[in-house]
Amino acid sequence: SKEQGKLKEAEKYLFKAITLQKKHFGESDLKLVDMYNDLGFIYKDKQEYRKAEENYLKAVSISEQIEGPNNPRLAILFSNLGYLYYEEMDHKKSSNYYRKSIIIEENYHGTNYPNLSNSYIDYAGALQMSSRFDEAYEFLQKALVLNKKLFGDQSDEVALLYGKIGGHYLLTGKFKESLKYHIYRKNLVKNILGENNNSYIETLIDIGTMYTKLGDYKNSHSALSEAYNISVKLLGENKINPMLFALISNNYLNESKFDKAIEYIDKNIDLMRILNSKDTMSFFIAYNNKGLIYLQMSLHDKSLESFR
Repeated sequence: SKEQGKLKEAEKYLFKAITLQKKHFGESDLKLVDMYNDLGFIYKDKQEYRKAEENYLKAVSISEQIEGPNNPRLAILFSNLGYLYYEEMDHKKSSNYYRKSIIIEENYHGTNYPNLSNSYIDYAGALQMSSRFDEAYEFLQKALVLNKKLFGDQSDEVALLYGKIGGHYLLTGKFKESLKYHIYRKNLVKNILGENNNSYIETLIDIGTMYTKLGDYKNSHSALSEAYNISVKLLGENKINPMLFALISNNYLNESKFDKAIEYIDKNIDLMRILNSKDTMSFFIAYNNKGLIYLQMSLHDKSLESFR
């Protein structure tokens, strides 16, 4: 692909630059830290994770040797390693490196450093994937407190954290708490940006999903319908997130309104065709769900046709 070609060119350039840098300035040079870091980033994007790890660790070694074990450049490198291991789903290593990054940032910059909020969020994500939910919640709350302190209660940064905490409660099965935080986010986004934006649509989808989890299909329909109407207004019907149709269809299915469920599955399928998503798992799942609904309706011929 074009993107892969660009990465290959960048890789070739960096190899040459590293060779020249080492020739003229030796193995222990700070510019090599940035070069190895950039090379690690390229390999990560190419999903060549062992090569990415090797280059990140080379950068760490040189940085520690020249600048010491508590320098801000090292915090960035540890964060990059955390993200690398997160992509590999090695969440224990990921959380360890994110934690190392946080310790340096707190020690070097102090606890009011703006980037700490993102570091807390990244660390919480790795902890969640390790099922360390109490620790994850602690760091999401730390990020929320910091964002309120730095940016004020009525800010995008606080709205973001409300959504993250809502997502955390979803993972732990606490749907009422999740709903509460998604409503906090919705109200804040509405106050800051108004209703005609993607962030507001996202909050409505999250709220609709939580109401469905709680079995409150009336309020779920209300939220998802509002998300649908705003999406049509902003994007047109052919550019709506297909997941929205899937969620509305699922609501009708839960209410045993099979004809409406089929209607929205068909909208989902038609949209995925337009978006050239016919070979995705979501496309096959939609047809499978359609077949299952026809089966419940005892329409066996139509069910078999969908399963084909």
